[in-house]
Amino acid sequence: IGISAFESCSNLESATFQSYLHYIQERAFYGCSKLISINLELVAIIDEGAFEGANTTVPTMSSIDAEVLFKLGEMYLKGGNVPQDMKRALDMFVAAQRMGDQDNNFDKPFLSFRISKAISEQCMMRWETDGEIEWAFDGNGGVLIIRGKGPLDDYADRGQQYQMKDYDYSGNGIAPWRRKHEKQILSVGICCGVSSIGGHAFSDCVNLKLLVLPNSVASINWRAFYNCSSLDSVVIPDCATSIGGYAFWGCKVLSRIVIPESVNSIGCNPFVRCDQLKSIELSEKNKSFSVIDGVVFDKEITQMISYGACTKCNYEIPNTVVSIERCAF
Repeated sequence: IGISAFESCSNLESATFQSYLHYIQERAFYGCSKLISINLELVAIIDEGAFEGANTTVPTMSSIDAEVLFKLGEMYLKGGNVPQDMKRALDMFVAAQRMGDQDNNFDKPFLSFRISKAISEQCMMRWETDGEIEWAFDGNGGVLIIRGKGPLDDYADRGQQYQMKDYDYSGNGIAPWRRKHEKQILSVGICCGVSSIGGHAFSDCVNLKLLVLPNSVASINWRAFYNCSSLDSVVIPDCATSIGGYAFWGCKVLSRIVIPESVNSIGCNPFVRCDQLKSIELSEKNKSFSVIDGVVFDKEITQMISYGACTKCNYEIPNTVVSIERCAF
């Protein structure tokens, strides 16, 4: 069950699972104050905060870590004990990345490489070429996979990187997967070695909900996810240094975004019209930016970049601010 799936369903009193569930993600039943009956004995993993504000006793779970979630993802990729399902696999991989982000000692680049290797090896779809990258689309599950043209093992020591082009919003220059499958894309898995997300690469992919980004991505370019109105959560990779202007414009259900220490450049407000954005989590070690009450500033609090996740109806701009960036609100 995904992030915020039943959040604030204040009249929900009972939920019954008919079969085994692997994972209930954070805030899934947040604020369900009347929920008193739910058969959690059929659930393997429950995120902290999944039932915050709900009138439900959550059983003590066995230790959850990124490795467990990665193994679940592998199971879904390969099939056997569970139905083969690439979309569910990507869901588990995203959860593994998020779990790894909470542990400073966890080897996140290696996890990213393992995820990419698992996806690439299990992908039986027909690959098409676009510049330095290859892509394949599964029409049954709505899954798009993107990788570099060379062997994935080239990236194990960061020896090889592949650049995604910037694309046009419309016309002949749009990304080829948009031209063929724009409204069918539900999930995207990008493999290690791809070093950038091109401008307008996923614009108007209005049904895109799930995104796996590898640690090789250094930049997310101009309007890369413009109007991806179903995308609800994004973890920016640890090696990313820049987020382009309006990168997530119109991601109306985007509720959470994590910005790592490495980001040192943010263009014009990347979060314009992200109406449901509740949390911008910035690494405490980031030396370029600050987030206060959900508002993004430069480190010195002199430049206001994005009103972002602020929920205040009456907001007082700090008196240290000397400039407000374009479209900050």
